[in-house]
Amino acid sequence: MPRKVLIAYETRYEATEGTSEEIAKALRGEGLDVRVVNASFELAIISR
Repeated sequence: MPRKVLIAYETRYEATEGTSEEIAKALRGEGLDVRVVNASFELAIISR
């Protein structure tokens, strides 16, 4: 079973999203199961 990694980011100008996706790509290349989420968006859904 692959190890799981969660990358949670928050961004104003979308630069952090791209960086998070690049990190995820590198980790996936090492065989890890990676999920990338926008923390602000996820919290907005949970708060409803």
